Amino acid sequence: MVKQKKTTDQKIDDLALAVKRGFDGVDEKFKGIDEKFKSLDQQFKTVFDQLRILGSDMHDVKITLASLLKMVAERDREINSIDLRLRRVEQHLGLLAVT
Repeated sequence: MVKQKKTTDQKIDDLALAVKRGFDGVDEKFKGIDEKFKSLDQQFKTVFDQLRILGSDMHDVKITLASLLKMVAERDREINSIDLRLRRVEQHLGLLAVT
């Protein structure tokens, strides 16, 4: 009976040693991974900051383009109005055939 207990105790000790060896150095391994994640987190932060700036810039461009489109539309109306008035004057003076 005593011999079997020693074998069981030894098996438990062997198992404990195997588990300990498995965990030895894990904290060092995680340190390296942690540093990589910090670097990755910084890279993601940089990318997201750049995307935020890009979105802001796009908003500014849209606002500028909207005002430019309004100006172009106003100029088109002005040109059409002037063209119509010029045709009437030319027709009145006989420089343009009446259609």
